[in-house]
Parts: sequence; structure tokens; C-alpha cells
Amino acid sequence: MTKKERQEKLQSKLATNELLYQNRQSIKRVKGVNELTDLVNQLGSVNREILGNLLGGVNQHALKSLLKSKVLKSKRAYGIGGRRVFNALYVNELNTDLLANWLLLSKSAWFLREKGLRLGQFKRINDYSDLESAVSFDDKTINQLQFKAVTDELTEKVIAKPNHTLVLVFSSLELMANMINKHNNFFTSAILDGCLTISVRQVEDSEVLTGYVLGTQQQDDGETLKLTNIDDSNELHNINFKNGYEPVENIISQINWEYDEALKRKLKQ
Repeated sequence: MTKKERQEKLQSKLATNELLYQNRQSIKRVKGVNELTDLVNQLGSVNREILGNLLGGVNQHALKSLLKSKVLKSKRAYGIGGRRVFNALYVNELNTDLLANWLLLSKSAWFLREKGLRLGQFKRINDYSDLESAVSFDDKTINQLQFKAVTDELTEKVIAKPNHTLVLVFSSLELMANMINKHNNFFTSAILDGCLTISVRQVEDSEVLTGYVLGTQQQDDGETLKLTNIDDSNELHNINFKNGYEPVENIISQINWEYDEALKRKLKQ
């Protein structure tokens, strides 16, 4: 059986909150003039796949210009992200730990876009290995999403940046279940505010991404943990994410334009 045949068979068995990961974007957006350069400088170590996932499609001509101008350097990287080797790009020095982290977080960005969420520009949060991006679930308020990779080495509570909604990203479904079931005290604040979880499931030579909303529901004896499938963006419209706020500037219109304009360009092709 070929890889394509295996993937088609796997695709037919996926749950509504799962996606077969593909290294390409079917939902794209218009990038800002200096967005690629700014993101590369912030992340330090990247590759084309990471940039494509975070930007919603990467401008290959702009990327080649960065390489040609020596702003970016290229080096072969081994054993990262389940692949034997790929070309890594870096600014000053190649950091393979950061590279693996950005790759995992970028897959969660890809998942949310493919599920219909319009994510804005991505930025690195200070010197941390977290990323942030704006999104609107209801076209009225903005939620600043904070993307954080969770490992089994976590030993302290996960606290979001003020006015941010956490997206907890796990390298496996088993790790997510173990951390939430046995160590949910680490995520108390995130659960009470409402957060998203995305995990990666390895199936032979393919990857499946699974998404949930993690929150609480009221019962007679108090609040209990509640998991809601991320089937599409409509599933999130009725979720009460406590960190949403009304933007001062017209951020929502700008984010929507980035996707609407990309759609218009696609239809003209």
C-alpha cells in the first residue's frame, strides 16, 4: 500500500475534531510587508514549513531574498519533528530545541486555520518559547491566543500572559491525557478561563492533529472538567472564553481583510 493509499484510508476514519496533517495550507492569508522578516528575526531558528504554518503561506520570493542577502543562513538539521533531515534556516546560530518547539506550535496554528479560525500575525512572547496571535471567535471581541508546548517535564502551574487565552500543545494524545488527568492542578487557571488543547498522534508515517476546548461545566456538586471537540470555528462561537475583549482599534476588520483578500486572489487565478 502506498503512502497516499494509507493516508486516504486513515482520512476516512478520522473523528470530526481531527485533521490529517499536511505540509501545505488550503486556507491562506495576506501577509504584512515586513511580517516574514520580523518573524524570522524573532524566532531565530525556523524552516519553510514553520513559516508557512505560522504565516498562512510563505512568499517564496521574499524567503529567497532573505537567503540571498545573507540575513538567513541554511543548515541541514537531523532528527527533528519525526523527520530524518530537513533544511533549517537561522539568523545567528541554529537552536534545534527551539526549532522543534516552533515546529510543534506551528502545526497547531495550521490546525486552527484549517478548522476555520482566522489567526492574525504571530509574534514571539518576549524571550520565551511561546507564541501569540489574535483571533476573533464572534467577530465582536478579540482573544489573544498564547501557544505553549507542554512536556512531561512540566513542574509548575501554567499561567497565561494577562488577557491571553492559552493554546496548550502536546506532542501526543497520551501525554495530554496524562497531564490533564494526573496534573490538572498545573492548568487550573487555564481551565477556568477556557483554553484550547491540540495534540499530535503518530499513525505510521503520518500525523493526525486533535483539538479540544478545555473548560468547566456546572454540576450539583460544583464545577467539573469539560472537553468540547473543535469540529470547526462554529463550535467555538458559544464558548465563553473569559479573556476576550473589545479591541480599541479595528483589529477584527484587518484580520478578516487578510483572509478575504487572499480568497479573492485565489478565485481570480
